[in-house]
Amino acid sequence: MGGVLLRTIDPSPREALARDYGVTTKELFNIIFTSDSSQKAESGNLSEEDHWNWAFETLGVKVEDRASFLSQWWAGDRMDYELLAFINNLRPACKTGLLSNAWLSTRDNIAKHWGGLEQYFDVAVFSAEVKMRKPAPEFFHWLLDRLQVKPQEAIFVDDYGVNIEAAKALGMVAIKFCSADQAKQDILDALNHTSHS
Repeated sequence: MGGVLLRTIDPSPREALARDYGVTTKELFNIIFTSDSSQKAESGNLSEEDHWNWAFETLGVKVEDRASFLSQWWAGDRMDYELLAFINNLRPACKTGLLSNAWLSTRDNIAKHWGGLEQYFDVAVFSAEVKMRKPAPEFFHWLLDRLQVKPQEAIFVDDYGVNIEAAKALGMVAIKFCSADQAKQDILDALNHTSHS
């Protein structure tokens, strides 16, 4: 989901935060999203609150500034409703699934700010809900089992190379997300190839 459906369209709020706290934007991103703390939260082994408290302490964010930090952190993100409509239009010919590495409150937060994603997918799962995260093979199999789809029948789209490689290793068609237009075309090409083979 993050980086594919929900993307940072305006990086300036996060760039400003990085300047304010004396880190690069990459360092800030890594603290929030790719640190051991975040990965534990994505795996359901650490609460989101504890992760944010760790991140705030690491960055030196004062208690009274934390609410505004959070607001600014998310300010540049936008949901790609055109891409969601494209996904929805693949049904019922195709089953659709959302497999996201995300913290436990993500489903509620998405519903609150963007209107929810369940209507676009036959199955939608966030990693903390099942205590598994990509690129673990069992997480892919969890979704495939619920969709009743074999790996070789599935097309997987992700913006992280390690997840792409994991999907390929399971026999899935794996598409690296670079842009919405590119991803849509690659999906259509893969479906067209499948229908002729």
